[in-house]
Amino acid sequence: MQIGNSKWSRAIPALLVSLLLSPISSFADGYGELRGTILDPLGAVISDAEVILLRENASLAHTTTNALGEFVFSSLSAGRYRVRATAPGFTEQETPDMYVGGGKALHIALSLKIGTVTQQVVVSATGTPAPDSQIGASIGVISGETVTEKLDVHEALSAIPGIQVLQTGRSGGTTDLFVRGGNADANKVLLDGIPMNDIGGRVEFGNLSSTGIEQVEVLRGPNSVLYGADALASVISLSTRQGATRLPELTYSIEGGNFSSKRQEVSIGGAHGQFDYFSDFSRLDTENGKPNSAFHDGTYAGNFGWSPNSSTQVRFTLRRTATALGLPNALDLYGIADDSFQKEQDTYYGVTAQNQTTERWHNLLRYGATRLRFQFDNPSPPENPSTHSVPERIFWAISSPSGEPTVS
Repeated sequence: MQIGNSKWSRAIPALLVSLLLSPISSFADGYGELRGTILDPLGAVISDAEVILLRENASLAHTTTNALGEFVFSSLSAGRYRVRATAPGFTEQETPDMYVGGGKALHIALSLKIGTVTQQVVVSATGTPAPDSQIGASIGVISGETVTEKLDVHEALSAIPGIQVLQTGRSGGTTDLFVRGGNADANKVLLDGIPMNDIGGRVEFGNLSSTGIEQVEVLRGPNSVLYGADALASVISLSTRQGATRLPELTYSIEGGNFSSKRQEVSIGGAHGQFDYFSDFSRLDTENGKPNSAFHDGTYAGNFGWSPNSSTQVRFTLRRTATALGLPNALDLYGIADDSFQKEQDTYYGVTAQNQTTERWHNLLRYGATRLRFQFDNPSPPENPSTHSVPERIFWAISSPSGEPTVS
């Protein structure tokens, strides 16, 4: 009996200690760590740079980088943070909101720019995010502010050197893009990493509105090494906006013009804890300049993300466009009424999972699908209706760690 009591006397305190420590351990698992490196435009480290940690526009902590340009913020409670960095001779740079938590460490690299030199982070040149100042290729970047000032993406692309846009006269008309003299089917177009090209390589830019677009990258020149033989002239990469504000941001706009033109757009976006969300819907209606040439365009764009911890992110993106365009053709030619029209319904969606195993090892898995549907109707004469419907085309894509999609 004494031996049994001795065993219980040792087991009970150990059990109590484990029970007391278990909630502490599980609570500690919710903390995260934010590590990073401050670089100059050429990729060299910057020592003694001032780094400030922000949360909801409030400064929580500050530090300076060591001789290797590194900084660290430890024991951070789960939530969304931003980092602001500056150094003598460089302009201030700030990151977007990032989720930190789940007992994991988040590694970032922040590149500062010199003076008033503009700098963008691009992904189309190398398949992974990198400052454009470190890219040797000819690349152009169009910001979200510039894109949203236009009705369509091709209007913004026409300002890029080396790009020629040809459109058949009216809104919704067939629109092709020619880069550096290349054919219209020699451009690889990606939406959040998902190929938008139809069979044969062509993309109809006449239906591609600026709704929900955050950034447009144009990598001019042959890039078949990264993206395959259909990228002989250029790679055009479109990115959908992401929600970032703690409070939901709701916007609504309406505008009008001649030819009974009217456009409305409503969007909502934000971030809460491990989740961020963004939805945008727009509708454009115009009668154009001739009878039976009206154009209607309804576009939805959505981007939803979840970060289970600092090093892992899962994201779902969706874009759907439905258009209808009247085809004037010849008026009353041989008694045939002028009432032909065409419709298109295009859907793009994808799921992306990213994980940062170490500071130098990044994993990316992407599934994407494209559904394109085209229909042409010529209702008259009544005794001989003609309807032509192109079967839908569906593509699946899985991206390699470098970000290059493989289409099947």
